[in-house]
Amino acid sequence: MDKTAFRCSQTVDVAEAVNIALREIPHGAVISVLPDKVPGRAVWCIAVREERYVGKKLYVDLINGQILKRADSIVPTSAFTAPPKVDILQAIRLSLTALPGTIEQIGVGVTQGRTAWEAEISGHEYDDIIHIDANTGEIVAATYM
Repeated sequence: MDKTAFRCSQTVDVAEAVNIALREIPHGAVISVLPDKVPGRAVWCIAVREERYVGKKLYVDLINGQILKRADSIVPTSAFTAPPKVDILQAIRLSLTALPGTIEQIGVGVTQGRTAWEAEISGHEYDDIIHIDANTGEIVAATYM
């Protein structure tokens, strides 16, 4: 997806999109927020873990925060068998404290053998990725692209 067009149309930021998803699925754990499109609309695609390996994807309109689409989803094994101690909202705050800017996307993965939040941050000469340990909140790595 063209990030420039996505940034220009964005009024619902990542944290707000997470809160919308958690209001919709209050006992879920958000495991990723990625830019996407549904026909004619820029959206946040939010993956929410409901149970061990079962989840939902919610497609939230970038302009007005409306949920445009819901879909069942299988949760990848890298997305925890138990909820992380550091949730996605904490990971967003930690990432932006370490490197101020705009979070373009965030999701869980494995970095240096650890379950980690991977946040892509813009607002610099290049987009950067901060890796936050999902259990301790420690910065595991930073990648400057």
